[in-house]
Parts: sequence; C-alpha cells; structure tokens
Amino acid sequence: MVSFLFAVALIIVLFFIVLALHILVLPVKFSGRLRSAANDFFLGVIKWGLFHASIKISAGGTATLYFFSFRVKEFPLREKETKKKEEEEEKQPFDAGKIRPLFDEAAVILGETSFDYFRLNAKVGLGDPAGTGILFGLASALKGILSCSDGFELNVLPVFETEALECEIEAGFRICRFYRIMAPAIRILRTVRNTGNKKPKDESGTAGRASAV
Repeated sequence: MVSFLFAVALIIVLFFIVLALHILVLPVKFSGRLRSAANDFFLGVIKWGLFHASIKISAGGTATLYFFSFRVKEFPLREKETKKKEEEEEKQPFDAGKIRPLFDEAAVILGETSFDYFRLNAKVGLGDPAGTGILFGLASALKGILSCSDGFELNVLPVFETEALECEIEAGFRICRFYRIMAPAIRILRTVRNTGNKKPKDESGTAGRASAV
C-alpha cells in the first residue's frame, strides 16, 4: 500500500515538474506553410516541448486537426463559416470601447513573440523569357542580400518555356516566455466570449409589456 501511494505521489510530482518545465523554460514554436500546387495548401504546426499539434487545410475546404500523428477531428470550413455568419447576426454588436484593451493585451503577446525563420520556394514563369529573366535576376539579388541571415531562405526557379506559378511559403515564430502571455491570452478569450454571449434585448417584448401596462 505504501509503495503504491509512493508511486502515485512520484507520478504527480513528475507531472508538475514537466508542466513547470514547459511553462517556464521550453519555448512554444508555431509555423505555417502555404503551398499553391498541393491538395493540403495550408499546414499549421504548434510544438511545445513534448506536445505537437497541427491543422491541415485541404484545397476542398476541409480542415483536419492532429495531435501528434493522430487525427483528432475533421470538419468542413464552409459550413463553419455559414454558421458563424448566422451567429454573428444574432449577437449584439461589438462594444467599441473594448477594442483598446484587446489591442493592449495583444501587444503584450506580440512583444513576447519572436521571428524564427522564413522560407520561400517558388517556380515562376511569365511566358516571356526576357521578363522571366529580369524577375529571376531580382530574386537572385534579393537572395544575396538575405544570405547574411540564417533565418531567411529564398529559392526561385525560373521557367522560360511557359507561364508557371508554384509557390511554397513557410514562416516560423516562437514564444520563449510562455508564462508571460498566459494572463493576456486568458483575458482576451474571456472578453471575446463574454461579448459573444451577450444577446440583444427583446425590444418587441419590452414594448409589449409597456403597452400592456
């Protein structure tokens, strides 16, 4: 019995140690990749120590949520957009006085967010060899300027024979002090939720009661 309680206590202690390590030490890394010539044209990834989650959006408008490599949920975006519009019509208009505090909280989050890397792989053809050559020359010059930074990677392949446009853009960011953004993020979510849950008053019902009196 004692050994079982010790094992449970040890597991709980290890859990809080890992949680504290994630919050205080390990950075949150998130990235987004956009591809023009692929079925999954957008991929968003969040990595936080041992945790790994991603969302993949297909060209057909379907989003798939993954936790590690396990598919958690798949849902169509178009139906979500329609429902969102219907819900917005029923909600009370957003209070403009609350926009400034939201910006202040977002500024704190952005202040803790740092740029990690940017990659661009493209295949471009303008249909005109001369114009394509000029564009490739400008891209090569820009690549030379950005070569001094390890965070930028620019690769452009010219296509002189025909028109072509294939592009893959990926950018990454990180939040090193996650504990600094926890309170602002909670306040933003609370403000947005409280604003969305407010329903407009039933003016017809109020008028009816007033006339009855």
